[in-house]
Amino acid sequence: MRPTKTRKIIFIALFSAWLAGVLSFVLYQQMQVFIEFPINLLIVTFSLALTIAIWTLLARKRVIGPARTFTPIQSARTAVLALAGSHSGAILAGISIGVLVSYLMTPPTEANQDRIQILAGTALSALALTAVSVWLERICSVPDKRDDK
Repeated sequence: MRPTKTRKIIFIALFSAWLAGVLSFVLYQQMQVFIEFPINLLIVTFSLALTIAIWTLLARKRVIGPARTFTPIQSARTAVLALAGSHSGAILAGISIGVLVSYLMTPPTEANQDRIQILAGTALSALALTAVSVWLERICSVPDKRDDK
């Protein structure tokens, strides 16, 4: 498994932002329908980012520390968790930002202001999830060449 490249994460986020923004704008222009994001999404995304951040701190101590109690299978599982977290965080951040931009282009209403706040919080939480997941993946990466003596 290769480490996640930053440009791949950026591409995923930009593509999902473009797709969600266009879809949201077309739905509003054609049918006067807004895509609603529940506050539960913000809470779950923030909780997931916090949980992975705690796991990252615990894993860092076990991987880098003097005891090195992390087995290779635990490292691989953690790296896969980090890969999934970074990709899903990038997708969710892109969707949130795309819909947020389309909401900002519509006439302001009280309901839209609430949605904008939820979308901004969700986008920030998803970006935090992506950043923490990439950090966790970097911690669990294995060097390409080992010097066995």
